[in-house]
Amino acid sequence: MEQDKPTNPTINPPLKYFEHLNRAAYLNNNLQVPITARSSPVPLVGPLIDRLRAKAHELVVYYVNQYATRQADVNLHLLLMAAALPQSTTGSAEPPAAWDPSRHLESGSSAENHVTMMDVEAGYRLLLDREMDEETWNYWQAHLKKHYITRGYLVDHFLTTPEFRAAQAARNAPRLVQLPDFQIYVRLNDNFIGATIERWKQYEPNVSRVVSGLLSPGATFIDVGANIGYFSLLGASRVGRTGKVFSFEPNPANCDLLRMSAAANGFEDIISVHTAAVAEQKGQLQFTTPGIDSNGRVVNPAEAERGTVDTWTVEAVTLDEVLADCRRVDVIKIDVEGAEARVWRGMQETIRRHKPVITFEFSPGLLRHTSEVDPAEFLREVQSVYDLYIILPTGETASAPDAIADIMKTHEDSGLSHLDILAKPRR
Repeated sequence: MEQDKPTNPTINPPLKYFEHLNRAAYLNNNLQVPITARSSPVPLVGPLIDRLRAKAHELVVYYVNQYATRQADVNLHLLLMAAALPQSTTGSAEPPAAWDPSRHLESGSSAENHVTMMDVEAGYRLLLDREMDEETWNYWQAHLKKHYITRGYLVDHFLTTPEFRAAQAARNAPRLVQLPDFQIYVRLNDNFIGATIERWKQYEPNVSRVVSGLLSPGATFIDVGANIGYFSLLGASRVGRTGKVFSFEPNPANCDLLRMSAAANGFEDIISVHTAAVAEQKGQLQFTTPGIDSNGRVVNPAEAERGTVDTWTVEAVTLDEVLADCRRVDVIKIDVEGAEARVWRGMQETIRRHKPVITFEFSPGLLRHTSEVDPAEFLREVQSVYDLYIILPTGETASAPDAIADIMKTHEDSGLSHLDILAKPRR
């Protein structure tokens, strides 16, 4: 469907016609996007789920097609009725404002960039998280009939309103969330960690189950890549006053939240927060974060030199250096977005002395990119002194260690960005 200006001078359809036409065209243009669903490996249940997915896709396409067809019929009837209306004999009738040839586009804009009521509605929903009331609707409808407004102007308008700024400040403000065993400060605009914890009152339950089961009063827990501190707080709740938690996190904003959470729980004497990355040697590294999320990653030298991402300099330490005086190290959790191999190289003395149990994320793509290592070769290094187990979504592991080939195959078949691995030392 093309949204062209009517060529018949006797046809003068109302503006609502063009809005309907817009909607129908949008639907028709987006109907044929396929829904790709990876086949489930679960026997019997998997094929059933896949068939249900396919059927659901068929039904969605069918009903949206029906809607688009009926919408096109409505458009046609509107056009025909408008054409049949008697023309004004007073000379006062004018073309609809949206097509007024005396109005000019803003500099650098085009007809395709012209804001519609659909754009305004979307702005209220996406940026202000609400629908327009009747008064606001009438204002914008009248405003758009008189003026060409670009989408860029509309976005700038929303972003500078007191309502948006207040909502943004509220999302960015630390919020204390009560979990079963401790409290934690989060920010709601941290979608993948803070908001997830606030919504579900837990985080990575499979790894949480493993870590909880490994720790007991008096133990020492090392949290590498602590983020806002969920696992550090979980560890502190398990090791108690006689235990110790060492938290390593290069993002200062995350460390601030972690310290606030430690104070809220009375864990200040248990948790030691180190605002630093962990690597194979002491020094400085380039670090980046994606937008407003709390997650971040170390940037390898080649990427930093290209300047393709915004980075800042952070201090790097080794576990061997920081933990040199520790009398015991029981459990180490490593989640550093592909820098796991670099952490591993800087903790060999700690492994030799304490033989800790380790949990770590295994992300082949990030390992290649950040640590610049072959993922299977990294597993072979760890397997030289540890038995490796895939942590299942339930938090369970197989009774026997998983072979490296099986780990690689499981990751490939899963379609996930990473697997969680439990490494048990060979005593």
